[in-house]
Amino acid sequence: GINAEYMGRADQVLPELLNEEDFIDILMKCTYHMTPVIFDDLRQFILDAVGDQEPAKEAARRVSRLEDLFDVWTTGLDTQLINIDELRQVIQLFNEWMVEDNKSNLQLSINQIPRMSSLMDVTHFVRVLTDMTHHLDRDTFYIFADNLVRCVDSYRHGKPKYTKDPEVEKAISKKLKRSPVLTPFLLYGIQVDPSKLVERLASIHSNNVKNIVVSHENGEKEALRIMNWDGMGRGFWILIMISRCYIRTDEFLRNVVVALETKEPWMVHRKFRVFIALSLSSLVPLPSIVRLRSVGIPLDTPSHDNV
Repeated sequence: GINAEYMGRADQVLPELLNEEDFIDILMKCTYHMTPVIFDDLRQFILDAVGDQEPAKEAARRVSRLEDLFDVWTTGLDTQLINIDELRQVIQLFNEWMVEDNKSNLQLSINQIPRMSSLMDVTHFVRVLTDMTHHLDRDTFYIFADNLVRCVDSYRHGKPKYTKDPEVEKAISKKLKRSPVLTPFLLYGIQVDPSKLVERLASIHSNNVKNIVVSHENGEKEALRIMNWDGMGRGFWILIMISRCYIRTDEFLRNVVVALETKEPWMVHRKFRVFIALSLSSLVPLPSIVRLRSVGIPLDTPSHDNV
């Protein structure tokens, strides 16, 4: 069960109302000893307990996520409008990717995209994608949102290649054995998607991977939350994929390293690992703390001594 002794001490020193950071910190300390199955039962219990407030908050979170997607999509365009034909092509690409990843349940119907006009603003975009995704549960919706960002990148810059080089896999395996669990791995390249490589390595170590795409500030916060909660708390491998259009890469990487450096070792699951995939152009400049604390692995570029 929950660490009652710690809860008793916390109840005496903490304020009546908690912010997000304090809330997560308390639950981490109370549940670090739990098995994943028991933890999932607790999570579901908490969700059921606050269920009356959840639907409205979830709907607002989805709208916010779709608005962020619109901002990502229109970054670098001359106008804050999206071409509907481009939307159809990106959704088609998304469906093809889901089939390749054995996620056919995530197929979206292109027929739901209206043909009334050739361009859509943010309000129209949110309404259309809300209609297309209303049947998705919470976790599946965020998988959709992350993968749609990757599809937009792919549509603009060409589909990335999955890393298959056995030498890269060997290099990562060797450095995993030599590095503490709180060491972040930076996987960088020109146009490579390392998701299947990380999933393959995780399966060798009998572990699971959680992927998240960072393309906006809210995605950055979500990535840090998942790294803290599911990664350090439950032992998942975390793969953070930074979109090429994201402009705060250096600040985000600094925040990741600081979060790892300031974590109490006894609170970190022994199976935890974090990988960050980013384009080669994002490597310069990197904050000094990131260079000193990270392990860099080139995926499709000549090897370097340092990141």
